Amino acid sequence: MADLTPETIAAIAELVREAYTGHDIPMPQDVRNLWRAHARERPINIPIPPPPRAHEVCRVDDIVDYVVNNAGCRDMLRPSIWISEEAVVLALHDTDRWDRVTCRLTPSDQLDRLLPHTAYSESGDVWFDQADFLDFLRISLGQTEHLALQQFSRLNWSNTHSSEAKRVHAEQHLGHALTEKVASEDGGGLPDAITLEIPVLAPGWCESLSLERALYTIHCAITLDMGQQRIRLRPFPGEIDSACARSVSAITAYVRALLDSQVTKAYKASKEPAADGDDGRLQALQQVAVYQGSPGPVKPPAAQEV
Repeated sequence: MADLTPETIAAIAELVREAYTGHDIPMPQDVRNLWRAHARERPINIPIPPPPRAHEVCRVDDIVDYVVNNAGCRDMLRPSIWISEEAVVLALHDTDRWDRVTCRLTPSDQLDRLLPHTAYSESGDVWFDQADFLDFLRISLGQTEHLALQQFSRLNWSNTHSSEAKRVHAEQHLGHALTEKVASEDGGGLPDAITLEIPVLAPGWCESLSLERALYTIHCAITLDMGQQRIRLRPFPGEIDSACARSVSAITAYVRALLDSQVTKAYKASKEPAADGDDGRLQALQQVAVYQGSPGPVKPPAAQEV
């Protein structure tokens, strides 16, 4: 027999490998089972676990409603609610899969417009002329009643230059007390910091209008550039993070209050004469955990041969 070429040996080896590895049998009508055939063996059935469900809801209240409507079901094993600045997520700890119910939280327009003015923003320093600064406060940030509108609308740059000259002269020759008097008389009473009150989240995420419209204080520094006649507004470090953290705490308290209300209802219902004892709903609601943070990534279980 002639010697086998390397190519022939490689082809035979590939055929042997395929024979012992097996191949999958297409079954379009059965998406929950995989059939794999091996050489000289009957096909093996491999159940395919269903993929995790990823529900999306519009309001935080819908997440609590989902918990209430499915409390005590097999698909809900010690569910947990995770609350962060980006979303409120209900994770269902199931033996077969980890389903999720997510309510996305969108930053408010005011917060989005303020973010580019932070010290760590990639856009760098943002300066306004006087008219644009007033429009930014009044329209972009919604500060229609803010005292700074009156103060900076009266700003006269020519008077500011003369006031600065008088202030320097008074500081050099007339003393500190008279310096303060000159500054206050010639328009030097403009604030170097203001406090904004803006919503952190866009509306529509909960049924409570008072919570949805809640305003959070953000302290900002004001800088005047006399030479270029321009104004800069910049939030103090940590102010926006603090406002977002307070918003997360308010959402957490709101979710816990909704759950407590449902636990109370379930307890009263279990004591009704028509109720046949506790059907597990009360215990299931009491086991719901609430955390501040984000749940870990979902890893669907792999298919296993049976």
